[in-house]
Amino acid sequence: MGVYFATLDPDDRILSLSLSHDGHLSHGHSVNFSGQLYEVEQYEVDPETGYINYEDFATLAQEFDLDLIVSGSSEYPREFDFERFIAVAEEVDAYHLANIPHVTGLIAAGEHANPVPHADFVTGSTHKTIRSGHGGIIMCDE
Repeated sequence: MGVYFATLDPDDRILSLSLSHDGHLSHGHSVNFSGQLYEVEQYEVDPETGYINYEDFATLAQEFDLDLIVSGSSEYPREFDFERFIAVAEEVDAYHLANIPHVTGLIAAGEHANPVPHADFVTGSTHKTIRSGHGGIIMCDE
């Protein structure tokens, strides 16, 4: 919520992974504030490969006139190509938010791709894979 409220105005446009394709409820679903305050377009996982088709994702980003691109999920079992996300975000003049609460501990241990060098904002949690008290992390590049 903090990143959305700090960077977006109502009716701004977000591109995120569809909940039905392992995305997260907070990334634009209609029952969440993000789906009610913002205009949301969603990219999907290729049904044949199980991977994000980054060419289709880039085309969708160019067509939608975005303000924020969200990478991250609650169940997508593969690493996101954070470098490709920031490249597309820069191309369409949008922010890139990497929301990583489910893999924060894996990233800290060096076992998962690190979004920090490739995102304008990174959000995560301290109580899932880090195994700490209940809390949140917000990092930004400026």
